[in-house]
Amino acid sequence: MNSIERKIKKTIIFTLLTATAVFMVLSVVFMFSQNRIILSENESIYSDFEEDTYNSLFSALKGYADDLGQSCLDIIMHNFTSCEVIGKSIANYAEILYTDDYALPVDVSYGVGFAEGKTKAAIDEINSISDLREYISTYSEYDPENLDNLDIFVVTETGLVIDGTHENYGDSYKDLRLEKWYQDCKNTKAPLWTGVINGAVTGKQKIDYVSPIVVNDKFMGITVISMEINNLYTSLLKNDFKTIQEIALITSDGEKVICGNDFEGASKKFDLTRTGEMYIDDDSCWISYKLPDKSFTICFEFAMNQLHETVSTYSEGFERNNNAIRSHTGRLLFIFIAAYLVIALMLLPLFAIMSSRMGRSIVDPLLSLSKKVASFGKGNMDIDTSDINTDDEVGLLAETFHEMSKNTKKYLAEIKEITADQEKVKAEMETAAKIQLSIMSTDFPSDSRAEVYAHMKPAKIVGGDVYAAFDIDEDHTLVFVGDVAGKGLPASFFSVRTKILVQIYGEMDLGPAETLRRINNRLCSNNDENLFVTAFLGVLDKKTGVFRYANAGHNKPIVSDEDPHFLNASVSLPLGLFEDTGYKDESITLKKGESIFIYTDGIPEAVGADDTFYSDERFLELVRKTVAEDYTALSLAETVDRDLMLHYNGRELWDDITMLILKIL
Repeated sequence: MNSIERKIKKTIIFTLLTATAVFMVLSVVFMFSQNRIILSENESIYSDFEEDTYNSLFSALKGYADDLGQSCLDIIMHNFTSCEVIGKSIANYAEILYTDDYALPVDVSYGVGFAEGKTKAAIDEINSISDLREYISTYSEYDPENLDNLDIFVVTETGLVIDGTHENYGDSYKDLRLEKWYQDCKNTKAPLWTGVINGAVTGKQKIDYVSPIVVNDKFMGITVISMEINNLYTSLLKNDFKTIQEIALITSDGEKVICGNDFEGASKKFDLTRTGEMYIDDDSCWISYKLPDKSFTICFEFAMNQLHETVSTYSEGFERNNNAIRSHTGRLLFIFIAAYLVIALMLLPLFAIMSSRMGRSIVDPLLSLSKKVASFGKGNMDIDTSDINTDDEVGLLAETFHEMSKNTKKYLAEIKEITADQEKVKAEMETAAKIQLSIMSTDFPSDSRAEVYAHMKPAKIVGGDVYAAFDIDEDHTLVFVGDVAGKGLPASFFSVRTKILVQIYGEMDLGPAETLRRINNRLCSNNDENLFVTAFLGVLDKKTGVFRYANAGHNKPIVSDEDPHFLNASVSLPLGLFEDTGYKDESITLKKGESIFIYTDGIPEAVGADDTFYSDERFLELVRKTVAEDYTALSLAETVDRDLMLHYNGRELWDDITMLILKIL
């Protein structure tokens, strides 16, 4: 490769051999002028290139970092949501066990701790709810041999501590009822997330989700889902996020917890005052998000040093070229002045010509490259530098810039491909939602004796709620509402399967309890996802007004008679948990103008914009006001839906909403 220095030396040798000394003064002046032009053009090109390159690359980097941060945030939110689902499920199951009269003496030598010793009250209680130990062990996320990542246990008011391990805790155990998180949950009777605490056994930092166990408005105890902090980091590594370096979790009281490989180094680097924004330093990018309803802020650090080094390489190349021009031009001036003192008259004309050629050979390629850099900065990724064919540092810089533009175009194409895949998945989910809604009842049974209206609104694209309403024969109408434990496609498929089974067995007129028993046995088979569904099924005799029903772990419906109230129905296990589960037939008689309102927990447990629940009390009071006047099943559903949307106040739905009203005409 011929360098600029070699070109200049060749020009000087040729000029010394062919020029004259007559034009020495003019040639020196001309050379000074060329020197100033070269340096000025090079400085301008360097400045424009640096600004355009940084603006273009970092604009793309910020978009990439935000997309990556959103993907990481979805995974972190899944960790929190999984804990909440597990905690509420165990609490619900415990409430069922407390209301079940079935009790036998059990082995208390494992998985049970006694804060006050083995008192009679404690023994009676463990005989009633001992099934919790096996129920906790059914969760795939829970490993009783390794509680580092996820620990699950139950604490009751009598001082019992129950978990899914086979540990022998002896006759005494630490009294966890004295812990602040226990007292807070007891006072509020509402689920809560603790701050960051150290595990009593492992000594590792963790966060606990505490859910109350309340039976007939009486506080019985809590369930605790304990998640290790560092598990947030490892859950991202399982999804092959190779560029992620650290995670910082900031609690509501400002405590900063670092997850990752280099706790000490990350803690020193992270600036707590910069939460809530994105910023990029020499080798990494920090981006933070507020976790909704969790009182935590999550911050991610991504490695960006490779792209920074790319920009620095191009800038350093320009700086080296600039220094080379200054150095070699200075030498050229000295040599020309000394040489022209001898041969000025002979060399002046040729000196001017060669100096002009030298200027064009250096400046023209740089000017061409500057225009291409400016075009790149405006978004043109198809940069062709083949016209800059010099075999010096400028040519090398042009080749490097050409490679950079191709790589940038490739990165943007990959980002577009990822975006297209996400849109395809979204379209498929929307199609699944349409299929799910299409199999729900829309042509509701109605005649002069009774009317039915049902309505479902999923929180996500597809939901886990299900309902059915159809005439078994001329005088009998079946209604059904179910709520699958879970979200997304698995819950949606499970709800569709449930709807089909309701249609099959419901038309056999077996009675509510027997119908639920057969549906339960079918759902228990091939249930690899361990899903289950709470359900309420009833059959109305339109000749007599007798409404027979059975409840499988579902919310108690509202009966709108002279004094609207929650139906005092017996509660059995949800469908899909255990085969041959027994269900109980019960009945009430509905008179003219009376109705029964069946719904899912997406109504009373809706969390509004002010972080409060819609609540059973508000729900019942609204129904009372509505049925006090002339109403239809449709108008009652629309009234509840409007009030529920006012409670959300534009906030994203917390859970699926399903309601079904059966009114006697």
